[in-house]
Amino acid sequence: MLRTLLPYVDVATRTREARLAFSAVPAAPGTAGRLIWRGGQRLLPPEFLVRRDGRPGVFLLDGERARFHAIPDAEDGRPIAVKLAPGARLISDGRQRLSDGDAVRPIADGE
Repeated sequence: MLRTLLPYVDVATRTREARLAFSAVPAAPGTAGRLIWRGGQRLLPPEFLVRRDGRPGVFLLDGERARFHAIPDAEDGRPIAVKLAPGARLISDGRQRLSDGDAVRPIADGE
């Protein structure tokens, strides 16, 4: 159980120190550990992020066109929290060279 969450956030690692209360055998004082938080929010891997006109975002397939979807809060090298419409198709191959509105063709399995 969480006993205390220290207010200091390490900006570089985006981590915080927490103090826990144990229900069984406690850890030895000073023992380091890692707690991985799994929230309900879906995240995209950071490699999908591209920048256009200085704005971070991703490319989505819109018919036969690539559409740039800006994500203002995205940070380079960090997973991206984004709300996409159900069925949205993310463009992965060739996204670095795309511009908004470029014609694209989905690649079929095995191509």
